[in-house]
Amino acid sequence: MTGTGARWLAGALIIACVLLAGSSAPNGAHIAKPLPADAPKEVVPNRVMTWNICNPCKGSGQNIGRAAEIATYAPQVIGLQEACVGDVEKIRDHLQYSYGLIYHVEYGSVLQSWSRCGGAPWDPGGFGQAILSAAPMTNLVNVEYPKAVPRTAGTWPSPPSWTAGPCGSSTRTWPSGGRSQSA
Repeated sequence: MTGTGARWLAGALIIACVLLAGSSAPNGAHIAKPLPADAPKEVVPNRVMTWNICNPCKGSGQNIGRAAEIATYAPQVIGLQEACVGDVEKIRDHLQYSYGLIYHVEYGSVLQSWSRCGGAPWDPGGFGQAILSAAPMTNLVNVEYPKAVPRTAGTWPSPPSWTAGPCGSSTRTWPSGGRSQSA
């Protein structure tokens, strides 16, 4: 093959790869979205945000926008429900590297769900709840609710009540059945 023919072949292969693979960046390039002029520049103490971000997580390309929305308010604590672990990590990275907001993350109950969060069958993505906090989290307790309680027609079981105890401990009591659990 001559030099010109090899260049044409290499060029054609590169074009074919780009067409088949597409862009490597979801929804365009990873560029931080500008924040409103009145957005805080650092974390706001005692500000809490909660966000049910997806079910199932097909919007992974939206993490840049999610990070921008969080940075607009710069809360001290963020609760993310129905979140894929990979999405939470990307959101946290965008907050740090694009907006200078550093958060620590802890996960609540997490399902290993290939169908919801992608991944490979031998390494499914985690799906569940996450808490991001500007301050390090210590003395963590992860308590799962009991299995669903059957209900009678037209009534729902009462939710558990929480009672604050000494030194930040708490007790959860269910109205029917008398069981309690300390956290």
